[in-house]
Amino acid sequence: MLRSLLSALLLGTFLAPALAAGDVSATLLPGARLLVIGDAAANDLQVEKDGATGEFVVSGRGGTTINGAASFRVRGVKTLRNEMGEGDDVVALGGFALAGPDHS
Repeated sequence: MLRSLLSALLLGTFLAPALAAGDVSATLLPGARLLVIGDAAANDLQVEKDGATGEFVVSGRGGTTINGAASFRVRGVKTLRNEMGEGDDVVALGGFALAGPDHS
């Protein structure tokens, strides 16, 4: 029994799966502020501006979801705030310029 327990512990240590992706919340707040909040999982996402529609697009990558879906689209964003929380997170930004930092 001890041998099987040790084997399970060793195999669990060496064969553990990669960190699971989580679900990120994206919301447009008053004042045209895009708020992106992560969870305790390892989130991987991209925020970019769609040149054709003018919408900001928050897309999950590597299994991360945004509001339970693959992406979140919104128009009229003036500021962006990320609060990713715990986890080994990746946030890629591109294709837009904003006026300045959001200190609220």
